[in-house]
Amino acid sequence: MDAQYPDIGVVNEFVNGTSLVGEVEQCGLWPSKFAPALITESELLEISERDKSATLVRVSSSPNPSTDGAVWQKPKSLST
Repeated sequence: MDAQYPDIGVVNEFVNGTSLVGEVEQCGLWPSKFAPALITESELLEISERDKSATLVRVSSSPNPSTDGAVWQKPKSLST
């Protein structure tokens, strides 16, 4: 990728994603700002598992099978 940006590491992080936990490497393009974590990484994992389970309990199929079929097929058509 030819981004022509002063710090290609920043571009790569935007393209590939970033970790939600841990320390962030300083790039020097923006002012430094430290914000201490309010919870631990293990607490974050526990909360995310609980929230994921609660979300999956609320998800259900449509009462209309043709709607379910169309919704199921749409992502498949976008990936080809």
